[in-house]
Amino acid sequence: MKKRLQFLVQRIQALRAEHDKVAQAALQDTLQRQPLILGLAIFSMLLGAKVNWQSIGALAPTALQGIRHASSLNLIMAVWLISAGLFLNWGRSKYCNTTALLALATSFLIFGVLRSAIDQWGSGSVNMFSLCCVFTGTLILIRPAHAIALYTGSYLLFYIAMALTQKNPVILAINQAQGFAAAALGLLLAFLLWRKHTVTTLLQQQLQASNEELQRQKQQLEILSQLDALTGLYNRREFDRLANIELVRAKREGSDTAIIMADLDFFKRINDCFGHPTGDEVIQKTAETLSQNIRASDIVARIGGEEFIILLPKTSLDEALVVAEKLRLSLQENAIQTQISQTIQMTASFGVTAMATHQQGSLNALYAAADLALYAAKNKGRNRVESQNIS
Repeated sequence: MKKRLQFLVQRIQALRAEHDKVAQAALQDTLQRQPLILGLAIFSMLLGAKVNWQSIGALAPTALQGIRHASSLNLIMAVWLISAGLFLNWGRSKYCNTTALLALATSFLIFGVLRSAIDQWGSGSVNMFSLCCVFTGTLILIRPAHAIALYTGSYLLFYIAMALTQKNPVILAINQAQGFAAAALGLLLAFLLWRKHTVTTLLQQQLQASNEELQRQKQQLEILSQLDALTGLYNRREFDRLANIELVRAKREGSDTAIIMADLDFFKRINDCFGHPTGDEVIQKTAETLSQNIRASDIVARIGGEEFIILLPKTSLDEALVVAEKLRLSLQENAIQTQISQTIQMTASFGVTAMATHQQGSLNALYAAADLALYAAKNKGRNRVESQNIS
């Protein structure tokens, strides 16, 4: 018994959490239909008042009084709905909440109770209460807990009102039974409408979350496709794309563009002596050193195992040589401390080239010249800077 009670409590809590997720969407959905709901209701109220006034004739005093009261009630309800519509439209962002919609639904059901009570003086019909129950249950999204309270309260009020205005015990019993059926039907419709809305909204939310996650993963993949996984620098493909864009800009604006190619000296010894994890750490620290000693407008990329390249916009060959020498000294003077407490002194060779304003050439030409300069630096003893003009 205790386990069943705990299960019931957990189920109620789960449903409450589920309803909380869709409550705001339900409010917005009902507000979107609010002009249609109020428009139909106001038209019905005014039409009912007109028909009632036109039907006044040689009626018994009680029936005549009932028709007058019914017409007056219709007019009062129409005025109330017009006021409610203006209020909801005026205060859409501030006052349109669940309480406002519950007040609107309550007014429909109270109207149905009062009209059916008045109708007992004439036709003895409870059709208006039935219509209001169905109307409210199908057009206004109400949380199940609120719907139970709303329909239970309205039926109790209906039950009492019938006893006050219907003196025939047989008709009274029939009307009370019909009223109960109407309230039960309205409640069922409210449940079904809310459940449909809940399922649809949760599916939409899940779909939106999935789309956002796919978009996020797509953005991550796009970023990863541009970056080197080990260092976080640009990879060769992205460097080529950015470099070509820069060359077009340089040609349009008439400025120099330089390239520095760097290759770590005797890097194979690091892997052989300390292992590849330490070699990866050296690559990462080298990338950090290069990135920290260039301008924000410069572009640095890893294009091979231990080979890096730097694009320097608006930079002449002489200026690029100064930058390369600065980078060489930074690597030479800052020993790398590894996670296994190893101190590794690392140097690199640099090849520099530049495309002057008056020159015509491509990125491949820059690559070729920088590679020749790097080859020369290696042949002349490493840990040095060499330059090569574009042929």
